[in-house]
Amino acid sequence: MSLRFYFNLGPDLPKGINKASMVSSPHMEGVMLLGGSDGSYLDTLYELQCTTRDCWWLLMNQRLAYSRTNAVAMYVPDIVQKHLVQVKNNDP
Repeated sequence: MSLRFYFNLGPDLPKGINKASMVSSPHMEGVMLLGGSDGSYLDTLYELQCTTRDCWWLLMNQRLAYSRTNAVAMYVPDIVQKHLVQVKNNDP
């Protein structure tokens, strides 16, 4: 059995970034790039946005609380985050 995967290269990042983390975007329509390094640790967030014809990286206004490289990351929906805060606040 042979599996073949095809993909298209996306747009270049605005600058060379390595050791970043990537997660699905909140609306599951793309991806977000978190932190990484360009020679120094980064606290930036980029979101890959696309139309039917083009894609580009958007530098977001939000920043990580701490610059990170090689981090484990995952998207946590608001409803889960609100539940976790509620549970934490009810702990004795």
